[in-house]
Amino acid sequence: MNLGGTGIRTLLLLVLATVVLALDVNMAYAQSSACSRLDRQLRQFDRNGDFQQRDGNSQAARQLAHDVQNAESRYIHDGCNDAAKAGQTLSPQCQQVAREVLRLRRDYAAVSQSVNSAGAVSQQREAILQEMARFGCNANGGSNATFSNDRQNVFDRIFGTTTEGDFSNGRW
Repeated sequence: MNLGGTGIRTLLLLVLATVVLALDVNMAYAQSSACSRLDRQLRQFDRNGDFQQRDGNSQAARQLAHDVQNAESRYIHDGCNDAAKAGQTLSPQCQQVAREVLRLRRDYAAVSQSVNSAGAVSQQREAILQEMARFGCNANGGSNATFSNDRQNVFDRIFGTTTEGDFSNGRW
């Protein structure tokens, strides 16, 4: 009977090992699937035109804001604003400055929209990178999951792990 008990224990250990292996395989598949999905999203964000031009657009927006302010100042300084308020017909020079102010405002609005869009994409991209780090994905190209070296075994996942930080002078 002792031989039968050993056989049953061996069978139970074999079943337990099979279950643990199946759980690890399922986890690896789920992680690989999540990493592939995240990598596709990251590549999509990287191809976004506003995101690619974010630095140049930010500089262009600053320059356009400065140009709008200068054109508006010229419109006021040249007396165009006072003439418009008085209901007078604007001189050709004032009409030209007014058209320039309106054009610069439109350009500034378009570039500002692009900068805002790039900022939103940048935030979403950062969230994807954080998720990739959480799953242990390789964010440097390649859409396959890579597992970190400190991946826990099933016992560590169940019972938790201890690190040197958990102890103080040899005590918990």
